Amino acid sequence: MRTTHLLSFAAALILLSACGNTTRLNREQRQAIRQNKYEAIESIVDSRSFTFNATAAAPMGGSNIQLTSRYYEVVFHGDSISANLPYYGNSQESSYDSKGGIAFTRQADEYTVDKNDKRYRMTIRFVIREATNRIEGTLSVSHEGYASLTMESSRRSTVTYKGYISERIND
Repeated sequence: MRTTHLLSFAAALILLSACGNTTRLNREQRQAIRQNKYEAIESIVDSRSFTFNATAAAPMGGSNIQLTSRYYEVVFHGDSISANLPYYGNSQESSYDSKGGIAFTRQADEYTVDKNDKRYRMTIRFVIREATNRIEGTLSVSHEGYASLTMESSRRSTVTYKGYISERIND
């Protein structure tokens, strides 16, 4: 009886190891897949026509907040940037005309893209100047399309959003 269990266990172990070897990719194959994904994301960023879709927000000193609306986004279209994001954190001054979140549609005063080809990452930095506010955004994008957006404002505490980027189809 014990021999039967040992033989069954050995057969199952051999079968599992054989199945596992067929799906393993070697280092060059993984590198090629990563490179292809990075080039696809790079072409989206270079087009300057993409959307950052926020799925979570993390205010400075606070915990992660899951966002349920699919409309929390930052749209990059040429030199213009439109944002519709919720805001969680402290504000240095209040305004009666404020919408409460981070909402603007403006041409970027500064816009740079730094690419790290070795790590397959890109960092997009932009500055938006309003009448009484300066917003600095830093969008870090991985080769998979996952992204982290940090928004710093002269009137509010910093908040970081997690999400992903996608190509804009309707221009």
